Amino acid sequence: MDVPGLLSTLFPDACLPLPAADILAKLSSGSSALYIDCKWKFCPDLAQRLGVEQDVADFFNHFAFVVENLCAAAGRSRPKGRRWTAEFVDHGIENAPNVWKPEFFLGSEANLDWSNTSNHGVLKSSDSSDCEDTALKQLLNGAYHTFSSQDNRRFVVSVALFAERIQLYIFDRAGLVNTAPFHIHNDPEAFVRVWTALMFADSAVLGYDPTIVETALGVRHIEVEGRKYDIVGSNALFISEGIRGRGTVCWRVRHGGREFVIKDTWDDAARLNTEAQILDIAISYGVVGIPQVVASKIVDVGGIKGTDALRSSLPSDIYEEECAHIEKRLHRRLVLTPFGHALHTFSTRKELLSALRDAVEAHQSLYDKAEILHRDISVNNILLIPSAQMPPPRSASLLSPAVGASSVHTAAPILRRGLLIDVDRALVLGPTGEHKTAPAHRTGTLPFMAIDVLRKGKTLPQHLPRHDLESFLYVLIWICVHYAGPNGVVRQNFKIYHSWLKDWVGGTSYKSIGGCKGYSMLADDGWEEVLNCFAPYFEPLKTCATAWRKLFCDKQLNYKEVSRVLQTAIDLLDDSETWSSKDDPAGYGAWNLNKRKRQVEANPAGSIAKEDDDVFNDHRPPLEFLRSDGSPERVPVARSVPEPRARKSIKNGLKPNHRRMLSKG
Repeated sequence: MDVPGLLSTLFPDACLPLPAADILAKLSSGSSALYIDCKWKFCPDLAQRLGVEQDVADFFNHFAFVVENLCAAAGRSRPKGRRWTAEFVDHGIENAPNVWKPEFFLGSEANLDWSNTSNHGVLKSSDSSDCEDTALKQLLNGAYHTFSSQDNRRFVVSVALFAERIQLYIFDRAGLVNTAPFHIHNDPEAFVRVWTALMFADSAVLGYDPTIVETALGVRHIEVEGRKYDIVGSNALFISEGIRGRGTVCWRVRHGGREFVIKDTWDDAARLNTEAQILDIAISYGVVGIPQVVASKIVDVGGIKGTDALRSSLPSDIYEEECAHIEKRLHRRLVLTPFGHALHTFSTRKELLSALRDAVEAHQSLYDKAEILHRDISVNNILLIPSAQMPPPRSASLLSPAVGASSVHTAAPILRRGLLIDVDRALVLGPTGEHKTAPAHRTGTLPFMAIDVLRKGKTLPQHLPRHDLESFLYVLIWICVHYAGPNGVVRQNFKIYHSWLKDWVGGTSYKSIGGCKGYSMLADDGWEEVLNCFAPYFEPLKTCATAWRKLFCDKQLNYKEVSRVLQTAIDLLDDSETWSSKDDPAGYGAWNLNKRKRQVEANPAGSIAKEDDDVFNDHRPPLEFLRSDGSPERVPVARSVPEPRARKSIKNGLKPNHRRMLSKG
């Protein structure tokens, strides 16, 4: 939507080294004059589409150089500038799978890529509808990669040059807003305001989170309720994919010699219960096997706490018409304990099944004691923690150590426990909470969503415990097909998009995905195909998976029966294992040669990367369905996502299917 006055709201004079009008005045006279006779000196012909990108980048950088000198002459400190580059226009960005070749990047790093770019832009030879459509697709792609690669982004500002007409597109966790178009030569003050801000403004103005602070030694920390938590490692534990939605980011942090997890989300302000409140309710009822809240806060950056600030400047009638369907999202931060490791780092098959059993017990405890239904069971929402960190202890028979040798003879001294996390989409059924989810929305993570939830189309079924118990089975299947063995060894001879299970992670609609998954589960030959996808290491678990599947087919999915199936399988497994790459050389691939995972092939059909991919087609599912690099750690998500539907086109030419790309809850 075009937001009147957005330029001055986004880039006020206070964020510039000098007021925009003063800079323009100085650039219009004297020896440093750049704006002469209503034209910008050195500005290339922007309608000449091919081969002009680097000339345009050089013009932007020259503009910045002149502004730097003006600031110094006026007695202002020289602002730290950034640089524009068009170096990727021909060959693309290394290690960025299937992404378009961006015309412009802006940043201050020597080696720019999606992990450190401040802004990106496109150049089109005209402002035709086709050019606008292609530009928006490319900018969506770039915003997606920026959010997915940077753990400290609150929003992303992108630039589109349609010959001499310029628009800014701002992507945040509530979707997209854009400025009214302005002419580079006919509206020189707007150009000065935007380009001076992009080049010199504080990083917070460009969408970075200033509450995540990096010291001179390169150590990052986050302060919550007066306590400083140091981020462990250079990367976040988890960054959710997609643009619009909760935008979850998790960090492993340390304070006072203890480790915690900090979790950032952009929550729908209309939700009755926050995750912190749900966890506190659960703990008060004696639920075990879930995290505990150490601290929580709403992140405030210059008085801005959510996504509504950019849209609130709209006239009230336009705001009601255009923003009524857009949720207001608040930036929340949680400090949680304990810190856990991903489920796929299990050390034995027994530990894997025991962790799943723990998570099922935690789910039952949530439901029976606190009347809370989780609704988002996935491989990322079950962690492994040391047994001592989860009281009360389980019975002695289940705490017996698994004794074995080191190296290829793997065994855990004591089985780690399973921790059920991420109750942010949980349904509180008790008197203090809500009783249903938002209209026309379903909740879950796509490969693990229950068949009933998928197949009902727009008529959503009531979410029941059996749906989550079905999702637990899909977690087991996901692990068994994606990993070659214990300790997180990714299977090198399996690609889900080239397998029988490809329709579990992408399709034309929820209903079609549910139909394909239903055949795999209900038909005996379909189930055989599923079992054929298991890695050799998991051969002993096929009996457990089949017994679990029988409960599903016989409509006997309940806590007692699922726990019985898991415990039976656990009792049959040895405490120690002997397994190595020699047992599955194809699955391990080059793992033991280079000690790292090789790149897993991207989804050839579902990527949003290629410019000619019709990912906005009305019959395609939302963005989260389509984007994954195919690796088991990057799971396609569909959390509280509306069924694809048409929506009214608006004044600035933004297509209904483009808007739907941003309509993720």
